[in-house]
Amino acid sequence: MRLPFAHPSLVELSAFAADELSAHTRRRTATHLAGCSRCQDALRFVHRVGAPGADAVMPASDALLARIHASRSAGTRAILPAVESPASHHASSHHAASHPPASPRRWWSVAAAALFVVAIARVVMPRDAVAASDDGTLTLTPAVAPPGSSVRVRYLPASNLFVGAPSLRLRARLRMPDDESYIVPASHLRTVATLTRAKDGAFEGTFRVPDSVVFAVLAVESVDSAKVDDNAGQGWELLVGNTEQRPLFASLYQRSEDMFGRSWEEGYAAARRATELYPDSIRGWRQRQFFERQLLSGAAGDSTTAKSEIALVALVARAKAASALSAPDMESIYYRAYSIAASPGATGRDSTEWHYWWTRMLREYPKHEQAAQRYAVWMDVKALGNTRALDSLETLYR
Repeated sequence: MRLPFAHPSLVELSAFAADELSAHTRRRTATHLAGCSRCQDALRFVHRVGAPGADAVMPASDALLARIHASRSAGTRAILPAVESPASHHASSHHAASHPPASPRRWWSVAAAALFVVAIARVVMPRDAVAASDDGTLTLTPAVAPPGSSVRVRYLPASNLFVGAPSLRLRARLRMPDDESYIVPASHLRTVATLTRAKDGAFEGTFRVPDSVVFAVLAVESVDSAKVDDNAGQGWELLVGNTEQRPLFASLYQRSEDMFGRSWEEGYAAARRATELYPDSIRGWRQRQFFERQLLSGAAGDSTTAKSEIALVALVARAKAASALSAPDMESIYYRAYSIAASPGATGRDSTEWHYWWTRMLREYPKHEQAAQRYAVWMDVKALGNTRALDSLETLYR
C-alpha cells in the first residue's frame, strides 16, 4: 500500500537510529514506522549495518549462485538503480556545499547505503558478469514515442566491449501509469529487442512501445548476459508522448518516481517539467512540492515552495467545486489535507478541511487504499487481537 511522499529515506532512517533528528521529525518518523513494514525492515537493516562486524559482506553460497545463473538463463532480468548519476553529482555537490558536513557519527550511515547497493549487486550479478564502461552511446528514434509506436534503436559500444558479437539484447525496466516509487514488478523487466551488428560496427534494431507503458529505462547486454552496458548505472530513457514530441504527464510523473532510487535532483527536474506542461495537475504539484521541501533550503527554497503551495491551494479550491474527481487527484488532495491536519500548529479549520475530504473520499472511492490505511490506524489491534483485526479489514476490503 502506498503512502504518498511519506517514506523516509535510508539516510533519514540512519539519523533516526543515531537520534540526530529534530523532535518534530523524530515523532513524525516514529509515527510512520509504527505502521510501515517496509520502513521497519529498512530500519532493521540500518541497525544491522551499524552493529559490530556488520562491515563484512559474506560471499554468496554455491547453491545461491547456481539459482542466480539458472534464473538468468531463463531470461529473468533486473536493471539495478545506481546510488548517484554522474550528471547529478555536480548538482548534489553544489547543494551539499551550502550545508555543514555530516557529523562523524553519521559516516556509518553512508557506509550502510553503499553496503546495501553492493549487497544487491552481489546477489543479482553473476560472478562472470562484466559491467561496461560508460563510453557506449544509444540513440532512440523518436526520442519521445507515442504509445504503441515503433522505436528505432542504434547502439555504438565502447571499442573494447562486445567484440565480435553479432547481436545483443536490449532489455528494459518498463513503467505503467500507476507504478510506485522504488517498486517495479518483475513482469515489467524484460528483453524488448534483439540488436544486430551493422557494417559500421553499431548495433541496430526496433521495438514496439506497449500501449500501457509510459516510461522505460534501457540497457544493453550480450546474448549470454555476461556483459552489460547500462550507461554507467543510469540506463537510457524513453519518454512516451504524443506525435508532437510532448511527453505525457504520466511519463514525466513515472520518470520522477523512477528517480527516487537514483537521483532526487533528476526526480525534481521531471516533476518541474510535468507542472510546466500540465499546470492543472494536482498530482504533479504535490510531487514537485515534495522534492522542493527535501532539496531546497533557505529563502530561495521557501519562496519556491510557497509558489507551489499557491498553485495547490487554487487547484484544491477548484476541485472542491467539481462534482467528481479522479482517484489520483482524490488521493493527492486527501493526503495533503491529512498531512496539514496532523502537523504541529494545525488549527480547527485544518481538521475541518481534512474531515471534508475524508468524507468525500469515502463517498466517491469507498474502497480506496487510503481509507483502508486510515481504518487500520484507527483500529485497536491490541483489544481486538491480530486475527480479528485482519478479518475485520478483509471484510471491508476484499
